[in-house]
Amino acid sequence: MYFWLLLASLMGIITFGNLREKTKDADYYVVPIYESLSQNLLMQHNAFVSQLRLRYLNEGSWDWAGTGDFTTVITVSEAGDPTFNEETNDPKQYLPYGFKYMPGYTSVYFCVNKAFQDTTLPCSDDNAVMYAITYASVPVRYAGANAMSIPKAIAAGTENSRFVGLIERSSVLLGDGYGQPLGAGFYILSAGYSPAASTYIPNYFICQLNLPNPRGLMIAQTMVKGLENGENMISTGSSCFWDTTSP
Repeated sequence: MYFWLLLASLMGIITFGNLREKTKDADYYVVPIYESLSQNLLMQHNAFVSQLRLRYLNEGSWDWAGTGDFTTVITVSEAGDPTFNEETNDPKQYLPYGFKYMPGYTSVYFCVNKAFQDTTLPCSDDNAVMYAITYASVPVRYAGANAMSIPKAIAAGTENSRFVGLIERSSVLLGDGYGQPLGAGFYILSAGYSPAASTYIPNYFICQLNLPNPRGLMIAQTMVKGLENGENMISTGSSCFWDTTSP
């Protein structure tokens, strides 16, 4: 009898432990993880953007940035080792001492025509709008009940930036907005901002990802050059298509 009682108690402890693992408190487990991930993403992104601008100042033009095609500048291996497309694009001088790259974090830039978003232009062109983006897949272990804690944690980790968050699909294409790519179908989901006030992602970037569904990727985005105050990129359709009405 004692043996069976002991066995039942042991099984209860194991079961309870498994349940606890699945329902960990968001404030103590989910939030710190995503705060850390987003802070790392933002540090890599800001350093990357600073290095791009330094090259412009040193060389006096954007000619070095090329034809404007989607250019991967930083890729990070599963071991956490970064690779740069050019050594002069290594942003180490802008990173804090001891910074560790996160596996899978990727930084890119591209330049598109502000009057025809699907067309790239040389980055030195007066009509070119240059974007720098850093993106990454994020772990989905705490999806479900704790999913809403993720954008809140990212916002907390990046001081409520509207330029850092998760890629989310809009129910309608963007029709207006300040300094925005009109006609965009995806925006940056960040806690505290409605879709109308959110930062939208150029269609060109979504097309280049070539994913069935880019929702849920973490992203940091900066418009480096190209639009004046009150100016938008004009909507001209997209070279790729997605169904904005589907989940």
